[in-house]
Amino acid sequence: MERHSPSQRETTMTNLQSTREAIHAYNGLLETDETIWSNLRNQRSLRTRVRQFLYKAMHGTRKVGNYWSHIPDCAPRVECTLCHSTDSMDHMVYCQAAPRRSIWHLAKNLWPHEHIPWPDIDLGIILGCGSISPPVENPQADPNVNNDERTHPTHPRSKRGAKRLLQILLSEAAHLIWVLRCERVILDPDDPPRFHTEEEINPRWLRAINTRLTDDRIIATKIRRDERTLRLVRETWKLISQQSLANPDDWLYNREVLVGRVRNALP
Repeated sequence: MERHSPSQRETTMTNLQSTREAIHAYNGLLETDETIWSNLRNQRSLRTRVRQFLYKAMHGTRKVGNYWSHIPDCAPRVECTLCHSTDSMDHMVYCQAAPRRSIWHLAKNLWPHEHIPWPDIDLGIILGCGSISPPVENPQADPNVNNDERTHPTHPRSKRGAKRLLQILLSEAAHLIWVLRCERVILDPDDPPRFHTEEEINPRWLRAINTRLTDDRIIATKIRRDERTLRLVRETWKLISQQSLANPDDWLYNREVLVGRVRNALP
């Protein structure tokens, strides 16, 4: 098996290159194919179901767009019914459906690190969310970086929580957009068309983020219970808990819902 080199899928190579370029444009780092694949498979900040979604999207195996063009009676599935353009994986970045606009808006508004820019969303950023990390350009401007980290700004400890939170927000937002897209598109012939409203989208997003936060709390306080895990979870969610709670000091051990509001209202 080692002597037989596997054939490379053109879609996979194109997506890998787009991912590499998107990450480089955001933080100036050039990732290798091996690193992108490794982080896609093993990144603990991504849920298993999200990793499966990204893995299939990277290989282009989702049954969307031109997949249906050669199947009898399935030609209408090629185009998005709202945008009238090819319903590809890349299309979910600029689709005019309400979930896409609302969820990316909610994710960006939930991002609490004002000194770290939110990335420009494209398919490469989504596929590379397991490898993405915040850019470190001017550590002196970051109030959360201590003096030792300003002297050695390559991997500041305070960036670990921001990196993990960025990966969580990007991956959960992209996966939820995909789930809502499937709910809208995949219907029985006798079902009426379904369109998600803001009143339905907002609770779905908050439930997804609160579920991730609750999982982190359980892992840190009930399963692993080591100082390293506790510190990483605190660094990830600390600023968000300060925005959402009147008394955020004991959020790691209480059971109340933390992420219950967004700083800016939807347009």
